[in-house]
Amino acid sequence: FPSHDIEMAEGGWAAVHSDDNGEIGSVILGAAYLRAGEHANAKIQLLKGIRDGANYWLVIHSDDGDHNFDNKSDLPRRDDRGNIIATKFSAAAESSSGQ
Repeated sequence: FPSHDIEMAEGGWAAVHSDDNGEIGSVILGAAYLRAGEHANAKIQLLKGIRDGANYWLVIHSDDGDHNFDNKSDLPRRDDRGNIIATKFSAAAESSSGQ
C-alpha cells in the first residue's frame, strides 16, 4: 500500500476503503490508529489485497475511545461543510516476491 502524509487534528483512524463507481465504498481493506499530529509516510496494514491500477479511498475516521477499529462506531470524520474527510488514490500492487 502506498504511504501517505497525514495530519490528524486529534487521534483517530486512517482507513482504506474500496471505490464504488467514484464514491467511497463500504468495503474497508485496512485501518491504522494515528495520534494527533503529522504523520509522514504513514502506512496502513491491509487485510485484503489491492488490484494494480484500481482506485481506493483514504478516509479519516473518529475513534470511540477504545482504540479498536469498528466501522459502526468509529465513523468517518467530516469537515466544516459536512463532507467526509477523504482522498481518492490509485494503487500499484507491491510485488509478492519482494523485488
